[in-house]
This record gives sequence, structure tokens and C-alpha cells, in this order.
Amino acid sequence: MLSKGQDEAKALLGKVRFILVNLPDTWQVKFGADSKSEIEIPEMNSKIVALPATEDAGRSETATVVVQDEADFHEYLDANYAAVKPTIDAGGQLIQGSTSNKRKMISLFKELYRGAPDNGYAKVFLGWDVRPGRDKKWYAQTRAAIPETSEMTPELYMEQEYPTIDNEALAPARSISAFNVDTLDDMASYVQNTVETKGLINIYQKWRIGRRYMAATDTSHGTGGDFSVTVVMDGQSGMVVADIISNHLGPEDLAWDSMQLLKMYKDPIWAIEDNEWGIVTIKAAQSERYPRLFHRETSRGNKLVGWHTDGRSRYVLWGELIEAIEARHITIPNQDGLGQFYTVIRNPKKAGRIEAMEGAHDDYPMAIGMAWQMRKFAYGSMAQIVMLPASW
Repeated sequence: MLSKGQDEAKALLGKVRFILVNLPDTWQVKFGADSKSEIEIPEMNSKIVALPATEDAGRSETATVVVQDEADFHEYLDANYAAVKPTIDAGGQLIQGSTSNKRKMISLFKELYRGAPDNGYAKVFLGWDVRPGRDKKWYAQTRAAIPETSEMTPELYMEQEYPTIDNEALAPARSISAFNVDTLDDMASYVQNTVETKGLINIYQKWRIGRRYMAATDTSHGTGGDFSVTVVMDGQSGMVVADIISNHLGPEDLAWDSMQLLKMYKDPIWAIEDNEWGIVTIKAAQSERYPRLFHRETSRGNKLVGWHTDGRSRYVLWGELIEAIEARHITIPNQDGLGQFYTVIRNPKKAGRIEAMEGAHDDYPMAIGMAWQMRKFAYGSMAQIVMLPASW
């Protein structure tokens, strides 16, 4: 068992000792060595060792279970993880448990949690209200008792120590969050199951006569990093009626799957970001003669297909998206998609640039933002052209 420091390690072993001596009589075991850092159980040929989480702690052991307690606060978590991981590779178990360190925007603990179960781990979240006796009155009283300091506000303290959902726990501090966390929490009540799925296509509300739809795509290379996302939005209600979200979908496959999806909604106006991988998606859509690709036209008369993100268009997209989310004009039924909104920050290291915190993703919010921009063009019957400044 590995803790932040020596005192914490001793305290953790003390909890184990308390459990062992209070087991039913038929479960009792006799201790061999029993110290502040080790409990030996000779009849089981086993021992429990508690250590501070230094870079090499636990490296020489062969363990059946490794526990990294309050892992998000370990100074050397990455190095210690590398040291102990081989000790359980023969079939042991690694458990990282922690409250979320709000002063770390990126950490191995958060990365492993977000990546589960695809990375082989299982994730378990326990909110403040799982403990008997805690209710909203208790929460309010606890918050009121926290003094405000330059290091920790009552709000930040409660987010860190007593989160309600895992997105709140993993989100950056509210002071740098691009979106209002309370608003996102409220939007979580509109998360719903699909009414139909076709491969990677998720349908939340089928095509309806008299509605006008718009779509947008943020493309990635599809090798397990960033996500490839296509969303379809109802132009009148602001609801995301269908989507594709995958980090293993290449740009050409994304185009084919997206066109299959958009056909279900009568080929709405479709904005594809023209980044490095987006160009491939655009060319695939053009080769299939998709009828309503979004074009932008510069003041120089150049007609260019796709949404182009630069300083000015980024400012417009994020600014209007933040306003729309705050006003509840957009409904997002996909829990994973909504979860990405929590990790979008005004990066203090980049003069407040709006982007995903390091190690997180903003692909779904970006696609939503582009779709929201398309509402201005969702009602025509032909491919839409919009005049933008030359700087775009």
C-alpha cells in the first residue's frame, strides 16, 4: 500500500489493522510481525506493507494487490506507477483511489480513470451522498463551515472533497472552466439512451417532418487519441438528435458513416472542419457528391469548403456556444459528449485561450459549436455560401 507520505502510510495500515482485529471470530488470523509499516500473517504466507510513494517504492516486491491511496496527490505517481506495475503483471490487482486534485489539470490518475474501461481498468465513482446520514442539509452546513482563503474557496473545497458526479470531480476549478459547471450538471438530467443504434451511429430522436437539421464534423486520425465526432442538431429545438463519437474511426470511414447518418435526416447542411485530417473527410464527401457541404467565401472571392478555425472564428464559435449552453438552448443526450464540456477551460497559461485541459478532449464540444453556427444556414434547399472576412 502506497500513500502520499510516511504518516499517511502508517494511518492507512492502521485502518487495515482495525478491520482485521474486528473480523468475526471464525475469520480471525494471527499476526506475525506487526509494526507501523508492516503486518505479517504467517499462516497465509503473506504480509501487508505500507510505504510512502517514492519513485521506486514497491519495485522489489511481487504483489497480489497494490493500492495507491490518494493517488492524485502523489508527487511521484508516474514514476511509482512504472515501478509497481510489473509487480502485479502476473495476475495481481492495482487499485488507485483518490479524491480529485483540483490543482492538477492533468495527471496519470485522471488519465487512467477517463480511459477506463478501454485501457483495461474498471472505474468506480463514489459521491458525497453514498455515506448514510448525508443529505442536502448536511452538504449546505458543511459548505458554510469552510472559510475562504487565497488557496481554497468553499466552492472549490466542496468540488474537490465532496463531488456529486465524476465529471464534477474531474473538471478543472470553476475559476478557469469555460462552461458553467452548474449548468452542465443541470443538462445531465437530459442525458438519455439511444432509440436506435447502427454501428457507431447513435440516434436519440428520429427524423421528423417539418424540422430543419444541421450537422458538423470534427475529424481525428482515428488511432485512439482525439475523437472523431459528427453531430446532427435540430435547428428549432437545439437538441442533438444523433451523433457519432469514436477515437478509432479514421477520416475516410468517418465520412462514410457520417453520410449514412445524414441521409437519415435528408442530407442537412454539413460543416466539416478543414484541419489536417478534416481535409480527407471533406474530399471523401466531395467524391460522393454530398449535396449540402458548408462553404465559406472570403472577401477575395475564394469559395472554400469546410469550416476553418482560426483566432477569429474560434472566438465566435466558443463565445456563442458558451452563451447557448448557459441559456439552455442546446440539449445533449450523450453522456460522454457532455462530459467533454467539463474539461474545456480558459487556459491561464495561454492568455485564456479556450481549449480542452491537457490530456482531455474538446472534439465533441467543437462539433456542437460548429453545428450551432450552421443554424443560420439550416433552412435553405441548396448548398449554403456565407461571406466571411478575408482574415478567415
